[in-house]
Amino acid sequence: MKKRRPPRQHRSLAKFSGGLPGRYARDSGARREDHYPRPTRQERTRPSNRYRRLKASVPSRSRIRVASCSDWFAFQIPPTRFATRNRKISIGECQLKLQDVNPDIVSRPRGGGILPDILAPLPFMDAGFKSRSIDAVRHLAAAQGPLFKFALPFGGEAWLVANHGLSSGLLADPRLSKISPLRDAAEAGPHRLYRHLLVTDPPDHMRLRRQIRHALADWTSARIETLARAIIARRLATFDRDEASFDLVARIAMPAALEIACTIVGIPPRDMEKIHVWNDMLTRSDLDGEDRASEIAEEIERYLAALAETDAIGSGNGAIATLGRAASAGDLDNGEAMALAYLLLSAGYETTGHLLSSAVWLLVGDRKIWQTIAQDDAVAARAVEECLRFNPSLELATPRYAREDLDIAGTAVRKGDLLFIALGAANRDPAVFAAGSAFDCARSGPVHHLSFGRGPHVCPGAGIARVASRTILQELARHFPKLGLPAGHEPQWVPGLVMRGLRSLPVVIDGE
Repeated sequence: MKKRRPPRQHRSLAKFSGGLPGRYARDSGARREDHYPRPTRQERTRPSNRYRRLKASVPSRSRIRVASCSDWFAFQIPPTRFATRNRKISIGECQLKLQDVNPDIVSRPRGGGILPDILAPLPFMDAGFKSRSIDAVRHLAAAQGPLFKFALPFGGEAWLVANHGLSSGLLADPRLSKISPLRDAAEAGPHRLYRHLLVTDPPDHMRLRRQIRHALADWTSARIETLARAIIARRLATFDRDEASFDLVARIAMPAALEIACTIVGIPPRDMEKIHVWNDMLTRSDLDGEDRASEIAEEIERYLAALAETDAIGSGNGAIATLGRAASAGDLDNGEAMALAYLLLSAGYETTGHLLSSAVWLLVGDRKIWQTIAQDDAVAARAVEECLRFNPSLELATPRYAREDLDIAGTAVRKGDLLFIALGAANRDPAVFAAGSAFDCARSGPVHHLSFGRGPHVCPGAGIARVASRTILQELARHFPKLGLPAGHEPQWVPGLVMRGLRSLPVVIDGE
């Protein structure tokens, strides 16, 4: 029999969260009802296999039959959920139907806890599901309430918050932490390159945030606009006159976003391809189930450390030189300086690139709006905000943990429980956004979307992303006034728990 691999640190959380608490690990000694088996690669692509294994992990006295796509599976459901019999819940194209059940057969798991909702199957690592994931989360929230549990794609479970009001409050709630209170201090965490601004709490968080502000202080809106215009001009100059179509993700969005991020950090042009290769290796290792995050992080850290030392001694004016000088002055240690530089690179590169490609995908469908953007800065800025709301680059906010036992929206959340904020679903909440499920560039009023977060962890590069994206979109609209999508185009999304972006975007230069 093939020996089962020990649980790996999933890169999507290694990069952003500092890892999962010990009780979510399969070999942590946790109670059986505290976790579910990790999915295999086959189960990530065929969710029905996942449910069959879930059935075996639920205590038999807590099993309730649930029909899904002609198969029977088991979940833990509290008696209070059976007031309405035969209730149906739609999840994407799959329908779950609660059958007639005698609630007396449901027993509380050892320790008094019980799952307050169905453990929702949300296969974020499946590219097909990703195309409808925001609406699937919204439908679940409408059926089960604003706070419900879902099965993590790499094993374990977490709470998901999909309501705008609740999400907005929790993003700034000091009762939630970026560090698990159940984490064993002796337990090996992620590589130090991933221990950055997104995985720290005050007061360390505020100290690191000040250094990020100092590193970005010279990058005014005017300077960002000039940089973005120069970069897109170089990209557009590579097109031949007889080209009829191209992949916007590969030719424009990701290369332009990479160059912007590298220029801000201080990466020389000759080394930008290295950053792209490393980032691609991390993404591929994540999707292929190979744990290479620490190995790749070592290479990146060695490169950044050498660059910081050179720039800090010389006349380097990039963010990495500023961070290197802060480390020399004792305001940061060397590991923190490299982690912050890497955060500026990776987060700024991926999120801006995904924003650019999804914005073009959304905007070229309306020729009038596309051509107006080219001439009107205000319309272009409003269009960027609507793109951020409707299709954020982060579908889920980076994870948080309950510092203590909490009551959230009438639901008991235990100390150490993992929570994700569904930014995409919250941004379409009809209680806040009229016709929130519709993309509307004419939407007026204050900006209420949560795409850049809220509270102490609000994105420090939000202004850079807004200005750079608006500038590049305007230049594209001026250069390609008839840009369009090929007939019958279906977008292909990159699978992932946190990030949301297009894998490719074929466009035609002279569209109908």
